[in-house]
Amino acid sequence: MGMKSKSGHFPSGIGAGGASKRTSSEKGVSPKVGSDIKRMSQKGQELYNKAEDPGLKNQIKELYRPGAVVGDGGTADALREENKTGKKVGGKSHTIKARERLRALQKISLKRDLSESDKSIANDLINDLEDALKGNKK
Repeated sequence: MGMKSKSGHFPSGIGAGGASKRTSSEKGVSPKVGSDIKRMSQKGQELYNKAEDPGLKNQIKELYRPGAVVGDGGTADALREENKTGKKVGGKSHTIKARERLRALQKISLKRDLSESDKSIANDLINDLEDALKGNKK
């Protein structure tokens, strides 16, 4: 395990696995973000790479989580699968998540000065989530 001091605590900056725990300012860009993007579905990666607005990129990361395999790997397709089968995908219901992401995307679309490309991406994601929440197939 890690190196505990006599007090039972890890030395400053050292975690349980022995890895250094640096502050965000010491790290710069988190390597986890890049690896998470690479583990997204192809569609998620494409949308993330096309998007310019940081808030939109964040919503795409939330919609296309690493390791998702149902449909295109997005929340809308997971919800469609749940509606079709009556079973939760990954042990979790995606209805609440779809509603939350829909509201966030609508807010971004209305309140931010998005490029035409980002508007198109946001609108496509909004329409996809609305359709899935209505029980519509792709």
